[in-house]
This record gives sequence, C-alpha cells and structure tokens, in this order.
Amino acid sequence: MEEIYYRGEQLPKFDCNKGVGETYENNGIDGGDKKVFYAIAETPRKVTLRITSWIGISNGIHYYGSLNVSDLYFHENKDAKRGNCMFGGACKTPPNTHGFKIELRRILIQEEIDKDPIRFKYCRANEWTGRFNTKKEVKALAKKIFEESFGEGWKLIIEDKS
Repeated sequence: MEEIYYRGEQLPKFDCNKGVGETYENNGIDGGDKKVFYAIAETPRKVTLRITSWIGISNGIHYYGSLNVSDLYFHENKDAKRGNCMFGGACKTPPNTHGFKIELRRILIQEEIDKDPIRFKYCRANEWTGRFNTKKEVKALAKKIFEESFGEGWKLIIEDKS
C-alpha cells in the first residue's frame, strides 16, 4: 500500500472512479481456468480515519492518525456491486486499483518543546511530527483533508483504536 505523508501541502483531488473497470487476468495461475476480473468499487467509496495512541513515561500520551483508502474489489461480472479483495498487492493488479494511506502530520511548536523538554529532547520547533496532543486535533486535520481532497462519491469513517 502506498503511503503519503501529509506535510501541509494541498493534496490532489482523488477520483472515486479511478481504476474502476480496469481488468486483471489471472492467467490460470491457480490451476483453474484463465479468467478476466473487473475492478469495481463500493459506493460510496470509503476513506477510514484510523486513530491510535501511545502512552509513555513522561506525560507521554499522544495520538496518531491516518486516512486509509482501500483497494478496489474484483469480480468476474463488470456490473457487480461488490467483489472480492482476493488479489490485493500480491498479484500484478492494475496500479490504479491499489489503495493508499495518508499519514497525518503537523508542525511541532517551540511552546510544546519548552513545556516538556524530556519528551521532545531530540526534536526542534517547526519540524513535522505524526504525534498529536488530542484526538480532536487528529479528527480536525483528517476532516480538513477529506473535505479538500475527497469529493462526491466518498464517505469518511472514523475508527478510534486509541
């Protein structure tokens, strides 16, 4: 799965139909008949915000977030509404059908470093970090990116594993 590290830049608009209809031929590698499968998407396509956390020994709770876009599904019937993710990245499926992940990042400010110098001993102000102080910060950035880069045909799902 491709990873994109968000660093404040404007991300492209992601098309929910990109890759839909592309084909994959299994060439009978599983011992069965040679078959053609079509890439299909659930509608709406889902973007999952995954929030995780870490607790350390020095005031060290912080949160991480990523936006995860799943692979397209494959089915023998190009008009199917749902298929199987049976190929994933293991087979040579078309690149446009692969999912990706956007790792959320934010700028570390000097005030945070001054407040907890042990935690940020090896950090500098204005560096990008994946650590967020609250879940609210993670959700706010994720929603901003989702609204800017994922238009019609997408749905945001929040999965809190913290």
